[in-house]
Amino acid sequence: MPSQEYNLIHILRILKKWRNHILIIPLVAMVFTAIFSWFFLDDYYMSYVRLYPINMAYNDRSNMFNVNGGVNIPYFGDKDDVNRVLTTANSQELSQFLIDKYGLAAHYKVDTTKKYWKTKLRKEFESNFKAIKTEQGAIEMSILDTDPLFAKKMIDDAILKVDEITRKSVNENKQIQLDMFDNLNYVQTVKVASSADSIAQLARQFHIVARTVGGAEVVEGDDYNAVQKFKVLIGQQKNAVEQLNISLDIRQQIKSSIDANSSSLSIIERPYVADRKEKPKRSIIVLIAGLLALAAAVFGVLAIEEMREIRTKL
Repeated sequence: MPSQEYNLIHILRILKKWRNHILIIPLVAMVFTAIFSWFFLDDYYMSYVRLYPINMAYNDRSNMFNVNGGVNIPYFGDKDDVNRVLTTANSQELSQFLIDKYGLAAHYKVDTTKKYWKTKLRKEFESNFKAIKTEQGAIEMSILDTDPLFAKKMIDDAILKVDEITRKSVNENKQIQLDMFDNLNYVQTVKVASSADSIAQLARQFHIVARTVGGAEVVEGDDYNAVQKFKVLIGQQKNAVEQLNISLDIRQQIKSSIDANSSSLSIIERPYVADRKEKPKRSIIVLIAGLLALAAAVFGVLAIEEMREIRTKL
């Protein structure tokens, strides 16, 4: 215990002896850091958007035309929809779109004549752009830039591009369904036309006449077997027409769903032009520099005194 007390008193004496240096060094470091941060660190402004993905099944034909008996479809998407939008927001397609459209190589002053300049450019963009999931389950896209208006424009275009990519993937699947029904309807139309030709030919050949008597359909002709065949063909034609009408209706519903092309995103908080910088926090930088310099000064003077004592003992 006496030894520890002696060491503490010894340390305090050393600090008192070097107090001017210990105070001057942090002050100099803080002044230098303040000057450096003011003249050499650019101000960065943030623009951001908060949004929720819309459940794309909400705009599906089954919900738009109520063909499933009024199934309750939630307007906002689930975690799978959130993850899909997040993946799109962090995709190379989006980053390359913004890099190309806004000429970020020149904006970030990246030397395109040097090796691996594309990698450097992408890392610079990724350090400024973020797409994350918030605690409330929303998606937040943000970007930092020295020009607040420039940052806001990039976020606006990022929203449009993410929405475009998301809708494109959904509409491509709907287009496949549309093409399938187009082929089906063509085959069904040919079948109906062929059936009509066969009925007309049979009626001419055997003088078959179909008429309605007392609400019932009566078919008469010269040949019994031909009349029975005529009835079968009429029934087949009616079924084919009904199927064709149903198929055409579904095809039109799918087409209407594609044409609607509704947004896949619901924006909760729109981006704006920031009037206050996001970084650097110069006061914090200066304070940290002062504390680090103070710690370095204390340990430095203690090390100097320790070296002096060692030399005197040698």
